[in-house]
Amino acid sequence: MDETLLKRAKERIVRSLQFSDKSEYDMRAKLSEDEYAEDVIDAAVEWAKSKKYLDDERFAESFVRCRADNKSKRRLSYDLQQKGVAADIIARVIEDAEIDEDAQIKDILAKKKYSPDMEQKDRDKIIAALARKGYSWGAIKKATD
Repeated sequence: MDETLLKRAKERIVRSLQFSDKSEYDMRAKLSEDEYAEDVIDAAVEWAKSKKYLDDERFAESFVRCRADNKSKRRLSYDLQQKGVAADIIARVIEDAEIDEDAQIKDILAKKKYSPDMEQKDRDKIIAALARKGYSWGAIKKATD
């Protein structure tokens, strides 16, 4: 392995992490885009993990904390899966987070001017939009009744 390439890969990691945390998966993808060899990527990522620069659990906690006010648990879980975070970390972080889905649903219903007296077609559109955002049918039904 070329030490110069390893040094550059480490510097690339540090620059990428300057402004926001990233998952290990994202960092590997970024280095791969820059056409670093697999062994250089592995060594640079292991170095960053040993220095605590890369930590998927910290990344997931930060991600959930920043988005818990306007995203459902299911949507947060999906987004973290897309970022390459392990399922056990996702489950633990989301379980520990304080996410009030009922309040989120009520806010969305208020913004969309939902009323039980609306036409059925309009009500169905709003309910379907909530379901697409990852809210459970039980929570939606509870808030719309």
